[in-house]
Amino acid sequence: SGRSATVFDPNGNITREEMATIIGKVLTQKGKEKANGNELEKFSDKTNIAPWADDNVSLCVKEGIISGMPDNTFMPKQEANRAQSVVMLYNLYKSIK
Repeated sequence: SGRSATVFDPNGNITREEMATIIGKVLTQKGKEKANGNELEKFSDKTNIAPWADDNVSLCVKEGIISGMPDNTFMPKQEANRAQSVVMLYNLYKSIK
């Protein structure tokens, strides 16, 4: 759906919360049930996760698609690097195959 109502930004970088949102939508379409939200309690920066991303980040954590950083943060605004992206996509593949 893009970054806003008027900006798509196909060449832009993607944040961890944006990637979790995209993957969460795929999981929902594949019939995975929503998470209860307790999954975010383990992240010390859970309040930095945008409200529009909360449900999908929770679902991705519940399904084992994405995890936090070693210091118990999620770093939602950090750009997803190649390694993180590959791990998330591989875990998505394993979850829905």
